[in-house]
Parts: sequence; C-alpha cells; structure tokens
Amino acid sequence: MSTITSSPDVTARPYFRHDQAFKDRVIASYRQSRDTIADVARAYGIRPDLLQRWISDAGVRDDRGAAEALPVASGARAETNQPTPAFLPIAIEPGPSRCASSICIELNIAGTPVTVHWPVDAASSCAAWLREVLR
Repeated sequence: MSTITSSPDVTARPYFRHDQAFKDRVIASYRQSRDTIADVARAYGIRPDLLQRWISDAGVRDDRGAAEALPVASGARAETNQPTPAFLPIAIEPGPSRCASSICIELNIAGTPVTVHWPVDAASSCAAWLREVLR
C-alpha cells in the first residue's frame, strides 16, 4: 500500500513591475542585436511574451518585421512622421446583371456524362429534381 504525501505549499512567484527605464533598455538591446525576442528576454530574465508586449506597446517596428525601425519613446508610443493613409471613396457604377439565365448541372451517371440546363426561375423544382436523382 502506497501513501500519498503532500508537498509543502509552493508560493507563487512574486509579481514584478519593471520601470520604464528597464523596459527601454531591454527594447533597445533587442533592437541593436540580431537575437530573437526569446533570446533577449532570457538574457534579462523576463518572459518573451512580456518583451513582445513591451515592444508592441512602445510602437517599435524593425526591419525583421519588414518595416523601418522606429525610435523608442520613453513612457509613450513612438510616433511616425509618415502620413496616415487617407480614405479614398470609389464610385462604382452599376453594370449589367451577370446572373446566369439557367442552372447548369453536369452529372456522370454510370459512366455516361449528362448535362442538364434548368431555368433559374424554377430553382426550387431543380433542387427537388436533383434530390430525387441523387437518391
């Protein structure tokens, strides 16, 4: 008979708050190196998802993400000097209706190709007929 022993209570890891100077230093380290976010986070003893959030919150983009690197703003999002894309309304003129005049069904029944054209106006009866054929 085995006995189950309970392990001593393990306290949760303390919750740390990092000041903005530390965040800026870690983000700058990431931007200056060619290391991955996970590598930089490991070097500073933080989780990679936390560093990713700091990078995102700071508005930092770099050439690894196919965009030009932006400077880190201490305590605020980095601003870009690029203009914001404007909304361009487009007028679309109605053209001729492109609705088909008939329903075309192509079947292969016992090796024989069968093509059926059914008027669109009678689509519900076409559906009923198709259900019967496919039984």
